[in-house]
Amino acid sequence: MKKKTCLSWLLALALACTPAMAEDQTSPSLTGQEITVGIHSLQYPVMEGMENEELQNTVNQLLMQRGQLSELTGRMAQVLTSPVPLTETWEASGHGGVVSVVYELSGPLETLRRSHAFLTCNLDLTDGHEIQMSELFKDMDAARESLEEYLQFEVLPDLSAHMMNTDLIPIPETFAFSPSGLTLFYPMERLQTLSDRAGAVTLCWYELKDQLNLEPGSVLDRLGVPEMLELSEASAAQIAECVSRGQLPGIPAELGESMTDVLARMPAAQDPDDYEGGRMVLTEDSRMRQVWLLTDALHENSFEGSRVEGIRASRMNCFGLCTWQTPREAWLEALGEPDSSLVLTEEQALMQRLEPGTLDYYTFSEHRLCLHAGTDGVLDCLMLLE
Repeated sequence: MKKKTCLSWLLALALACTPAMAEDQTSPSLTGQEITVGIHSLQYPVMEGMENEELQNTVNQLLMQRGQLSELTGRMAQVLTSPVPLTETWEASGHGGVVSVVYELSGPLETLRRSHAFLTCNLDLTDGHEIQMSELFKDMDAARESLEEYLQFEVLPDLSAHMMNTDLIPIPETFAFSPSGLTLFYPMERLQTLSDRAGAVTLCWYELKDQLNLEPGSVLDRLGVPEMLELSEASAAQIAECVSRGQLPGIPAELGESMTDVLARMPAAQDPDDYEGGRMVLTEDSRMRQVWLLTDALHENSFEGSRVEGIRASRMNCFGLCTWQTPREAWLEALGEPDSSLVLTEEQALMQRLEPGTLDYYTFSEHRLCLHAGTDGVLDCLMLLE
């Protein structure tokens, strides 16, 4: 048996396209530990750098409990000879003294057959308490009703063709959050992907805006959610920084990544769609609902050698740019005049798999941000391009 340190927390923060929790070396930060026995591997986070050692111990106890480290270590001893690896990985998102950790479990969890599950741990580092979903909303009963209605009428039609089963209501108790959205995690018997993984549903914060508790000092306020929902004087610099890195908030992929690597960690939900210039790929990851990876069309049945050349989002809140809500006049005021614009005819829109409207292009470093307004003048698609 061996243990080793990993730094997947840093990667998770980078992919979140938000400020890291640790602004200096003395700030609280998560590092990773790993227990490995043969083909079996358990990775788990450890909190370090908190001024209050007793509080840090409380936080670490909760992280291990919610990640079921003790139970999985015992299970590992039971399945040592199993040809199916038992694994646990994790990723985290956090800012402003709150942290949300997602554990992904795979392998012979209960029987000798492969299974899959998610666990979560949501913590307030100021006092070590576990954050409840009710803390995110002004009225939990009203929020639950709104959530279940949204799941039934907006989400279910999206998922029905890409899932083995889709029992979305009632909402599950297992959840996680990031500055870009809320994710609900379901057991496999309720929501299961075509690749035999437990399913999840991610909602952008703008989709829940009327229900959110955004009061000063609230969990979502400290997390930085208000700046995701409204354009401000700071938005242009935040958007420029994000685009320059080839990332979009909450999207677990970035420009230039190998398509084979991306699809290894989040399988395609369906065969790719063609558009003028390449292929559009929808994956099973809940954060990618109505978000497509754009790549080349060099190989009809393979992604060997292909890279992520673009990310196209029809659901997104990006530092005040919110699909279906932000009017073109608002982003012109915040970002200035675009480097170029194109008015799409019906024929051009069809080739791009878009609606007729206007495309505005902004260049930040080596990457471009493309904002598409429909005929109503409201943002309906956001694209990050090489």
